[in-house]
Parts: sequence; C-alpha cells; structure tokens
Amino acid sequence: MFEINLTKNTKILFKTFFVYGLLFIGLVGCASHNSKMGPVMQDFDKGDYLKSEAAMKPLLSEYTLQDKDGDGKPDAPINGVVFNLDGANIQQIAGNYKGSIVTYQDVYETVIPYYGDVAETKVTEELAAATTNQTTRTYRGTSYDRIMMNTYQALNYLAVEPQQADKANIEFNRANKWADYIKKDNAQIDEEQKVMSGQGKDKGYDIQSTLKDKKFTTEMDKQYGTVRDMRAYANYEIPYAVYLRAVNGLAMGTQSKWEQSKNNFKLVAEMLVPPASDLVKNDVAMMESIITGKKSTKSVFIFVEAGRAPSLKEFRLDIPLGIKEVPYVGAAFPVLQIHKEPSVTAFTVNLEKAVQSELLTDMDAVVAQDFNHRLPGIIVATLVSSATKALATYGAQKVGGGYGAAAGALFQAATNSADLRCWLTLPKRVLWARVDRPASGDISIRMSDGQAITVKVPDEAVSVVRIRTVNAGTKPSVMMFAIKPGSSK
Repeated sequence: MFEINLTKNTKILFKTFFVYGLLFIGLVGCASHNSKMGPVMQDFDKGDYLKSEAAMKPLLSEYTLQDKDGDGKPDAPINGVVFNLDGANIQQIAGNYKGSIVTYQDVYETVIPYYGDVAETKVTEELAAATTNQTTRTYRGTSYDRIMMNTYQALNYLAVEPQQADKANIEFNRANKWADYIKKDNAQIDEEQKVMSGQGKDKGYDIQSTLKDKKFTTEMDKQYGTVRDMRAYANYEIPYAVYLRAVNGLAMGTQSKWEQSKNNFKLVAEMLVPPASDLVKNDVAMMESIITGKKSTKSVFIFVEAGRAPSLKEFRLDIPLGIKEVPYVGAAFPVLQIHKEPSVTAFTVNLEKAVQSELLTDMDAVVAQDFNHRLPGIIVATLVSSATKALATYGAQKVGGGYGAAAGALFQAATNSADLRCWLTLPKRVLWARVDRPASGDISIRMSDGQAITVKVPDEAVSVVRIRTVNAGTKPSVMMFAIKPGSSK
C-alpha cells in the first residue's frame, strides 16, 4: 500500500486540479466529437451522401484547419483533424471532389510537420491529459488515417482530371512514406507510455500495482481479448493503398513506373492469401508481359468499399490504486466497436464470363492493429489520469472539507470519459476485381445484396470504378474515371 504524503503532494495536486479543472470545464461545455457527428452519420448510414455532406458543412466551418484569424496557427488544433478527415471523405463520396481536395490538403498540411522533427507529444498536453483525460490532447491522426488520407486524395485528382496521374502519384508516394514513418511513430508511442508512468510515480501512484491486479487483468482480457487476437498486414501496410498505387503506375506508361507497379502488385500478393493472392499474381504476370513489350488488353479495376470500419465505445471500471487513502477509483477506457457485416460481401461482374470479386482489404484488421499497438499507452494514460484526479480530490477534501470533496467528485464525474475520436466513415471491407474492358464499354455489376449497377467505362487502357455502400437498401455512390499518362494541369 502506498500512502499519500500530504505535505509534499497535496499542494501540487490541489493546484493542478483546479488549474486544469477550469480548463476542462470549458471543454466539457462543448458536445463531444461523436455527438456532433451523430446527425452526419445518420444520413451517411442511410446512403444520403448529399444530405450528410450538408450536415458536415457547419462542422468543417467550426473546426477549420485554416488560419482565418491570422495568428499563424490553425483555428481548431485539438479536434480539427478528425472532423476534417470525415468531412473530406464525405465530400468525395458525395461527388464534391474539388471540395474534398481542399479539405484533405488542409489535413495534410496540419499533420505533415510531425513527419519531420516536430514532436508528436507536448508536455503541456500530457499534463492536461493526466489531470483530465485524453480528449485534451490534439488529435493528429492514426497511422491508417494518414495512409488513407493521401490515398483518397490521389483518387480525387484522378476523378477531377484523368491526366493528373503525376499528381496522384505524389499522393500515393506520400501514403507510402506514412507507412515507413510508422516505425518512428511506434517509438514515440512507447516513449509516451514511459512518460505517463513516470508522472504517476511523481504523484505517489505506482501503476504496476494496478496492472498486476488479477481482477483488473481479467476484465481487460474480457474487453480486449477479441481485438488483441485480430491480425492485419505486415509492416502496417494497407493492401488497398498499395494496390491503387500499382494501378496508377500501370497507367503512367513508363518503364520505371511499370517496374514499380509490378513490385507493388507483388507486395500486395504477399499480404493476401489464396484465392485473392493468386489474382494479384496474375497482375504481376500482366506487368511482366507489358515490361517485355507485349501488348496488353484494356483493364478495368473495380473496387467496392462496404460497411463501416470500427468506431470506439466506452466501458467503465473501478480500478485498484494500491493507495491507502484512495483504494479504488472509477476509470473510463475506449474499446473498439466492430460494426455488423456490410450488406455487400461480394460482387459479380457480368461479362461473357462472370468474374467474382475477392477481399482486398479488411479494414477491421487494419484499425485493430493500430489500436492494439496504442492500447498499452492508452491504458497507462487512463490509469495515471484517474489516479491523479482521485489524489487531487482527496487533497481537496483535506484542504476544503465538504466543499472540496464535492468539487472534486463533480470534477471527476465530468472528466471521467474515454477518448472516442476516430475516422468514422472508413469502410469495413474493400472488395475488388480486374476485368478486360468489353468492346461496348458497358459493365454490369451485381452486388450480393441484389442491387445492380451499370457503368460505361471510357475507351482507355486503365479505368477505375469505385463504389461506396454502407447498408442494405441504400443507393451506392459510384466514382468512375480513366487514368491517362501526362503532366498534371
């Protein structure tokens, strides 16, 4: 059992408690990210993407990442990135490609400094988070956020002008660099965990007393066991992003890009299992044939993004602190909420010989992999935050009597919430198929939920059809374009 040294800790805790208490009172007066996104997501889940975009518009204005007040800083640094990621994606799905380009660019410019020497973590934010909760930290995007951000931006450029393959290539390369950056980011996450553990010790709380508690570990295993068992792709890669990069390289029409395209297809094949991996090996063989000078057929790449990737929900637990004066305290943790299977689990391209789709990317696994790596740090930060507030409340009671105890209890209740911010509009599954373009250009796609989509693809060497569907009975969004070599305009 640890005992509180009131002469040493109380003044520090009590002062910190009220300083950050005032800060957080202002923050909790505002609705949470999830509640503000509620009306947007209702329309999104119904497949009414235009209405969802309209509902998103005031949030993009409120959480602008542009410097409208001229102070040299973005106007919404804490939650701006997460709102703008959903905003840009909804704009794209609704067909507002130019608007989506601007929004994604704002996000990119906000997070790109962290690729270099700018630290992801600020000491002031860590202190605020320890005294309140993790929602006081600036949302800077997860690893998959950043990869998909630039991948979708590349699609925007191609949809606006098919000869922007060069510009799209820049975005695909940026997505690839984010995958490389994850190694640095993972080291940063590990360092944050050490910092938070140190803060707990400074306040008289040994976090190991909680982490080794049998009841605590049992509950953690119950809440996180399924997610911990989920396995994604090597080196935090996202097959969908790599595959699209390969498709763009195919269309660019130079020997060096064809070589890169072949290597990217090979990388995707290594990430998948049969029969999907066998289909990508056919893509590799196609590239080898093109590289050796053989004429290729005109290809149509069809992608269906179905359902919704995991979001976050909260569960609460009384945790043991191993402190005589405050043995237990309530804590709130985030846990992944896996959404139901999408209505579209496969599709068929009805040509002379029907072509069946395969699974290209399991986004549930991608999100779970990132969450699993961050989870130990999340648990440590939550424990330290809960212990800090409990100790501060005890100190407030010793100093202020009943009033101090009441104020402390109120503050603990107001700040006892988990950080549930995440990109809500990503798909659950990405299905795909490659077919030869028919002479007529007419392609009929039959979805597993019974819906049929007919598109007329251009008479070009490489065309892409991207379909976004969320739930059964909703009209899918269709994005279709050719990719042509040439300089961006």
